[in-house]
Amino acid sequence: MRVYIPTGNAISLKVVSYTLSKVLQKAGMIPFVSGHFYPEYVLKKRADAVIFNYPADPVYARSYVGNYVTFKRFYGDKMMFYTTVEGRPRRVEVLAPMWNYVEFIANSNYTKRKLEEAGLKVEAVVPHGIDFEKVRAAKQKIPILKQRLEKMIGDKVSFCYVGSTHKRKNVVGLMNAVEILNLRENNDFVVLLLTETVETPKNVYKVAEMGSRPYDEVLAFIGACDFFVTPTQGEGFGLPVLEAMAMGKIALHCAFEPLTEFSDPRVNITWDYDRIETFELEGVNRGGLTFELHHFLPDKIADAMEEAIALKRDEPDEYKARCKQNEKIAKRFDAKKTYKYFVDRLKR
Repeated sequence: MRVYIPTGNAISLKVVSYTLSKVLQKAGMIPFVSGHFYPEYVLKKRADAVIFNYPADPVYARSYVGNYVTFKRFYGDKMMFYTTVEGRPRRVEVLAPMWNYVEFIANSNYTKRKLEEAGLKVEAVVPHGIDFEKVRAAKQKIPILKQRLEKMIGDKVSFCYVGSTHKRKNVVGLMNAVEILNLRENNDFVVLLLTETVETPKNVYKVAEMGSRPYDEVLAFIGACDFFVTPTQGEGFGLPVLEAMAMGKIALHCAFEPLTEFSDPRVNITWDYDRIETFELEGVNRGGLTFELHHFLPDKIADAMEEAIALKRDEPDEYKARCKQNEKIAKRFDAKKTYKYFVDRLKR
């Protein structure tokens, strides 16, 4: 069976698509991942099945939903739409008739709830999966990276952040948290960033640009640091947190859905949010989502980082035990298990 997987250009979408394609390939199928949807590829029946992997933004996904509806009559249940949202699709855009014909496969219970609040149909929840072959390959690279880190930062406690600078990612909040720690004269740490351009205070270093390194090197970077920290205020799933857990790291994050669907607060270091705020993009990039931001002050990140530093310094056995526990939790999200839904769906 030839399976066509058109997807978006976001790094997270590509990671998910290629991980899914690997699972399908091991099940005896022939997957093809593309950053664009080619209608002629479908019209000429070069594929036996199609799995769209796009966010359910009513504006940006409009053409893809149209293609889904058009070609579903040819492919039937072999045409699927795997999706995510970081808030609720705006109802005014969703009311376009074509959206009523889509049955989405959501990547989290949070995504499912937000789609249904907008009146959309969800056939199943399939959480993102981890490619543990990539994890094992990444772990082989950790010793060399650790040596480089020691030369760079000595024995300071290291935190890493991997992600974009989108407003909901709240990178500014992380930088403010570092400023708070600097004012507290806590210099026993560094934050290493793999992101886009951002102004950095003392004790923060940018190590690479987003999308510039192979996936296993990104995983190795996470594994070489002591902790993973994310200041994010809104997610559809939160794959980097799960990736950090798979690499045997403790993650620092705000406790909101969907992160709490797979992250154990007894293992990771979390903080509560104060309230939920909504915002919409403006201008040419407006899109069709009302994003949900779980608001908290940067001092909560700073407090969590101090807790992490104390854990690493004063309770090394507890630190190691919690890292091991995260690896066990992440194994529940082995892509071979989570994406089996697609394998079974295509074979029936």
